[in-house]
Amino acid sequence: MPGTTDLRTIHQPWLRDLLRHWLTTSSPRTDNYSNTMRALAIASRALAQRPGEGLDPAALGFTDASAVVDAFRTALRRDGTAYRSSQRRTLLACFFQLIDYGRRSEHLNTLAGPFSRDPVQHRIRLEGRGRHRQSPPRVGHPPARHPPGHPWHRRGPGPPRH
Repeated sequence: MPGTTDLRTIHQPWLRDLLRHWLTTSSPRTDNYSNTMRALAIASRALAQRPGEGLDPAALGFTDASAVVDAFRTALRRDGTAYRSSQRRTLLACFFQLIDYGRRSEHLNTLAGPFSRDPVQHRIRLEGRGRHRQSPPRVGHPPARHPPGHPWHRRGPGPPRH
């Protein structure tokens, strides 16, 4: 983790303060730090485009959180290429983990309650990587498997063999 961090990409003072608090109290791993910095830059840009520019944490609501999630859904790398869906999910998780950390540590007491992640509406779906990603979820339980010789062991059609 670098000794200094450029916070100019984070426009909201309350997010910068939260980042400083997190860095001084939790000693994150380098990969977690890097992902969180990228996540904060994406979220900060999204909040800066909202009414009030996201400057007052008490004024933020569910629609602001949704706008942040939408920014992660379309996030691009610095070179303009798209992040993989799994990386966008990771970045989104890093942002909301930082928000949760701020709430738990009582550093974000002024953040409005509705500014939170909805587990259904605020998901980023994984793309591609095989048919299993597009198949619907299985309903029910798989058939019970019993060892050969057990009376309920499925042997197929025909009389039982001895």
